[in-house]
Order: sequence, then structure tokens, then C-alpha cells
Amino acid sequence: MSNQEILKRSRILNIRIRRFARSKQIYDYRLTGQPLGGSIKDSIGPFPEYLLHGVKCLRSESGYCSPCGYSLDGYPIEKAKEKCVENSIHKQAMRIVKDFDRLVMKKQFRVFQSGKEKRIYFVVTAVGSFFSDNEVPLNIKSEMLSKLQALVKDSNMNVWMFVETRPEDVITYVEQGKIGKICDSLIDLNTTVLFGFESINETIRNLDYLKNLSLETFENAVKLLQNYGIRNGAFVFVGGHSLTQTEIVKDFENTVSYLYSRRIMPVVMVENLKKCTINHLLYLLGQHRLVEPRTSLKILEILRAKQVDLSPEPWLVADPVGGPPEPAIHSFKNDKMRTCNDCAGNILGGLRYIRKTYRWNDFDVLLHPEIDDCNCIEDYRKLIELESNLSSLPLEQRIFSNVKFAEQNLNKYFALLKNNSEVKTGEN
Repeated sequence: MSNQEILKRSRILNIRIRRFARSKQIYDYRLTGQPLGGSIKDSIGPFPEYLLHGVKCLRSESGYCSPCGYSLDGYPIEKAKEKCVENSIHKQAMRIVKDFDRLVMKKQFRVFQSGKEKRIYFVVTAVGSFFSDNEVPLNIKSEMLSKLQALVKDSNMNVWMFVETRPEDVITYVEQGKIGKICDSLIDLNTTVLFGFESINETIRNLDYLKNLSLETFENAVKLLQNYGIRNGAFVFVGGHSLTQTEIVKDFENTVSYLYSRRIMPVVMVENLKKCTINHLLYLLGQHRLVEPRTSLKILEILRAKQVDLSPEPWLVADPVGGPPEPAIHSFKNDKMRTCNDCAGNILGGLRYIRKTYRWNDFDVLLHPEIDDCNCIEDYRKLIELESNLSSLPLEQRIFSNVKFAEQNLNKYFALLKNNSEVKTGEN
């Protein structure tokens, strides 16, 4: 099976799952005049994140980005006009400007150490890509950013903004000369542009996650923004439906090393199981194991060892559970965990503490020695040994096997979705 065939069949699977979910109202999207988000659990960091929603991500419509939780948000472009989506997006954007004190200023959870400059952080994104004019028209982007720019200057606030986008859309903005209409505002707002990169490994990035992103395109977008004096960050996904725990750790280490070598801030995303995805299908039917809490602990240890001094922060860590409401199944609460509930809870608490404070010494005190002395560490080691046999198969072969399994069990998964079942599954 060629990589192109795996890609094609994975995309078809994603499209069928997403269309089924919408047609059966497994997921019922509703347009509002308010931006979505604001909770620390919704965000990539200890500050508010707001989603300008209304138009579906074109890439999700094409079957890309397998684990994505936003793939069902928004209306297809052909329905956007009849739903007056552009008016709604404008209202959402202006709501952030007009209600900046309540929506942004009063939702700052970052704990700054004594003597460190205090900053006001927030994120604005779209369903798929902030730089996509299909999702956020240029006139709305320009108006929102210029008004935020004026607000910050008038009040002398120390604001640092993040936006999430795709590399291809940044390249298009530069090539078409659109970047000049928002560049000054982005710079004055101390903007960091975050890309969905996920992994330095081509197979993981483009066959497991289905990003359809070349390293050349990513590096081109980064260079273009750096030429304008705009900072860059990149998401690093921790998980994957066909990876062992050992491979997850190694891929994270390689990806973070690559990003730091280019002065790009990593944004860590521990897998957060989303309904109506290939990963969710495979999990419910016993073919997928989520990231172990002890694996997440190793991820944090790598981040600590490799971090470099970047502005505005050396890294960001998104909440690994998500919500509100908290999902029934996540990496720190599921029936396949080899990490015990007590240790899982301690690691989750430590992760949530460190993402707000960056105080590694306190992190050590929170976790040790209980984590190192617990009996579940032996269960975790046995899992690593068990998975070592699986990793002897080429990753492409494992991905294809999971795609084939998903194809064969698609109707069974649809039945589970219709019954709203979170079935118990056996161990891998």
C-alpha cells in the first residue's frame, strides 16, 4: 500500500465520519454572535482564547487533520451567505474589542515570578486558519486588529497576542500583498503566529495526523514572517492513533529540538480525544491507546531539558483534558491507563501548575517522591515492553492497518454514535 493510497483512504474516512455526524446531528453546530472560548481549559496557555466561528475549515471539508476537534464547527462556504455568517463574524470580532476588559484583562491566569515583566496574553483564531479570508474576511481582520492596536496604545497596556493559522495562508497573504494591511497592527500587538506543524516526522505529520504539509512550506512561511519581524510558534501534537508510547516521546524530542534550533516556540498539545474522529473510532473499538500520563510526564521532562529563552515564552502547554464540560474520556482518565488514578491525577495537577507558573522547582516538589515510588510504574514499564513488539512493524504498515480496520467497522461506529455510547473497551 503506497503512502498516497493511505492518504486517500484516510481522507475519505474523515469525510464520511464528519458528514454522518452532521447529518444525524451527533454534533449540532449553532452560530452565535459571540466568539467561542474564554476558559483556561479552552486555551493553549494560561490566558483566554477566542474562536471566530461561522465558516467551516476547508481542509476539514477535504478530509484532512484527523484528530481535529474543530472539524465540525461552522457552515460550508456555500451556506455561509444565507446564514449571514460574515455579519456574525464581525460581531464576534468587535465583541472582543468592545469587551476587552472582561474577556481578556480579567481572564489572565499566568503567574509571573517576582521581578518579571507582567504581560496580558490572549489568542484569536478561526475554525481552521486566521489568515484564511474564507473564514475571517480581510476587512474584518484589519478592522479588529487596528482597533485593538489603538486600544492598546491609548491605555498603554503590555499586550501580547497569538493567532493560529496555516502556513499556506500566510504565504498567500505575502504573495498577494495583503500582509501589508495588517502587518503594523500585528507588530504593535506583539503577535506570535502559531502554525499547525505537529511533527518533524513526515510520516507522522502527513499520514497519521493528515496535515498535508511539507517541511518546505512550513519553513517558507516561518521565514516570510520573520522577515517582517513577526514571531513564530508551532503546535506539537503528542499522540497519534498508530504510535507507541516510546515513539510518541521520541517524536516529541525530535520535533522540539528542530523548532528550538530555529527559534520557534513550541505549543504542546497532548492528545485530547474528540468524538467523530478516526482516533475516537479506533479507541472505542479497542485499536487505540491514548497517551499515558507517565508518557506526558516524560514529555514535560524533555521540554524542561531543552527549553531555550524565547519571547514571549519558551513554550506553551494546552490543557490536556479540555472543556468545559470535561470529556468523559481523556488521557488522564480512561479504562486503558496503566498509570494509576492517583499518579494520573498528580501528573495532571503538576502539568496544570507548570503551564501557569513555569516554576520547575515547585513542579518537582508537587510530584516526587510519590510518582517514582508507586507500583504503577512497573505496569507502565510492562506496557513499553509490550509495545516494543508492535514497533517492529513499519509505521506506514500500522497506519494502513488502522485505516483498514476503521473502514471495516465504520457502520458499527456509526451505530455507537447514534446510541451516544462510550463503550468499555479491552486492553490493547
